[in-house]
Amino acid sequence: MRIYLYLFLSVFLFSCTNAKKENFSAPLLPKDYIIKKFQNHDIILLGEEHGVKENIEFIQSIIPSLYKNGIYYLGMEFGAYEMQEELDELLVADEYDPQKTKDIFFYYNVGWAFLEYHEIYHKVWEFNQTLSSQQKKFRIINLSYKFHWDKFDMEHQKESLDEVFNLGEIDSFRSEIVQKEIIDKKEKALLLVGTPHAFSKFTHDVQKPIKDPNCPFVDIYLGNRLYDMLGDKVFTILFHQAFYGYKDNGYKSSTPADGKLVEMIQKRHIGKIGFDVSGVIGNLPDHSSLGFCQENVKLRDICDGYIYLKPLKELSACTIDASFYSGRDYKTEVYPFIPDPNWNTPPETLKEYLQNIHDYVSIEKRYGGL
Repeated sequence: MRIYLYLFLSVFLFSCTNAKKENFSAPLLPKDYIIKKFQNHDIILLGEEHGVKENIEFIQSIIPSLYKNGIYYLGMEFGAYEMQEELDELLVADEYDPQKTKDIFFYYNVGWAFLEYHEIYHKVWEFNQTLSSQQKKFRIINLSYKFHWDKFDMEHQKESLDEVFNLGEIDSFRSEIVQKEIIDKKEKALLLVGTPHAFSKFTHDVQKPIKDPNCPFVDIYLGNRLYDMLGDKVFTILFHQAFYGYKDNGYKSSTPADGKLVEMIQKRHIGKIGFDVSGVIGNLPDHSSLGFCQENVKLRDICDGYIYLKPLKELSACTIDASFYSGRDYKTEVYPFIPDPNWNTPPETLKEYLQNIHDYVSIEKRYGGL
């Protein structure tokens, strides 16, 4: 497989004279690619479409390699910083507590019932068990805070949203947590976040002004803020995914660069790979909803690197743990806290809610039309 990876990248070598040589020195498997990027970067944002099993299992698998290479922190969007002390205790406890794991996720988001995300905690706990009492422990940092959706009032949305997001703009909050827990300690970290939050340079280049004031991808995301702090010490990598369309194309999604990136990969029969979005790859144009914001958007404007594990239709949805709700009263402990009731009316029963969660991560519903 490494021969195929070599062929994939080597074809771009002579046409990319402006790219750094190390970008094409050797093709890399995804895990090796991320580790190599940490040689010159302190913060790597890994952008995902939520709920893809293979992506989260990849995160589980990379913990030992991160630690071995001096990266002791994984930041995760899917946890409230108010529960950081409980999380720290969980990851170094003598015995692992699955219920405490569920409680930490439930506190942040009553819908985050996905086993693979929960298993990240377990894998970190297992790894920490291999370390001596004198060795530094691997940490997970919760990057978010609890959103108080029980305070939301449909008739007074603007005022009530201030109560929902009572600790302020979320990516501003996240950047402060990263600065406190990682940057100020002169540490390095891998940050797992939803794709828009991973944008560091996209919509942030003064040479490419926003062409539409209604652009949904404004430059206030976590990655943008961290880039302001650290410059090129920040690096954005995206997991393989689809980009959303826009009104003029019927909101039809497409893979990056109008499908051209996937064509290049599949034409060469490449398996799992991580690579820089530079040279020929970086110059590929993209006409998804991301192009709604700026003129002549290229793939390099969106991200710095890319991880391809398998074709989208071969990916799997995360596993829903129905026991996530065991012992919880739906009407009083779940229903009032269901996120985004201004977008989707919360279902009246747990059965309906579980179906909604299933549909949210359905690969067929997400990628079936591609």
